[in-house]
Parts: sequence; structure tokens; C-alpha cells
Amino acid sequence: MPLRSLSSSRTVATRLAIRAVAIALMAAPLAACGFWEDDPGYQTQATDPPDLLYNQGLVAMKAGDYSKASKRFDALDKQYPQTEWQKKAILMSAYSNYTSSNYDDAITSSRRYVTLWPTDKDAAYMTYIWANSQYKQIPDITRDQDRASQALAGFQKVVSDYPKSEY
Repeated sequence: MPLRSLSSSRTVATRLAIRAVAIALMAAPLAACGFWEDDPGYQTQATDPPDLLYNQGLVAMKAGDYSKASKRFDALDKQYPQTEWQKKAILMSAYSNYTSSNYDDAITSSRRYVTLWPTDKDAAYMTYIWANSQYKQIPDITRDQDRASQALAGFQKVVSDYPKSEY
């Protein structure tokens, strides 16, 4: 009888060991999430001053790294809501996404800007970015023309809502 209880305790121990290994293997990818960041040399902190984030975004844009610039502007937007920095961050995020041909994110940022500040001096430019991002994504004429109609509506909005703007 003692042999049987010994083997059953080994079975229980084996099952527990297998479960522990399985949990560790499932948790490993979660622990490595931060390992693949684009810029391991610097991670934005919640206490970063807004001018630092903004200037890092501008430096990245000047260097041609528009995805890094967009990340800095997005961090600025999230960390300093309802400030002038947020307004600058959304505008520059839309511009950097548009410049890097990341049109869906440019559309999102520019529409958000116009929604939050429809009478701002840069609202016409953001509407233009939105419409032009739609236009740049128009497939050939034999396909769905939803993007074309959205681009046309955006350009008409620029003309009707901001008739004195340069856009």
C-alpha cells in the first residue's frame, strides 16, 4: 500500500510541475512586451515636461523618423490633456502621420482636432489633411469609391467652412 501512495504523490507532483511550467511559458511573452520597443534608449515618463516631449517629436521629424515623432506627440497628448500642448500635439501627430503615409492615423488625429477646436486658426489645415489623407487612399476607379466621396466631402468642407483659408 505505501508504494501506491508514493506513486500517486509522484503523479500529483508531476502534474503540479507541468502546470507550473505551463504557466511560466504562458507568462513569458507578457513579460517580454517591453523588450521590442522602438527606442530602448528612452521611454517616456509620466513626469516628462511637455516641452521635452514636443521638442523630441520635432527632432525626430527633422531626422525623418516620423513614427517616433508621432509617438512623442501622442504621449504629449495623453499626458497633458486640455492644454495648449495637447492642441500642438494633435496637430503635429496628424502632420507626422500624413508625411509618413500613415493616412488612417492622420485621419483620426485631424478629425479629432477639428472636433475639439472647430473654430481654431488651424482647423482648416486639419480638415485639409483629413481630406487629402482620404484622397491619397483612393484605389483605382474600378473599385469602391467610398474614399473618393469622403475626400470630396472633406475638400467641400474646407471650401464651405473656411472660405478665407489658403487651403
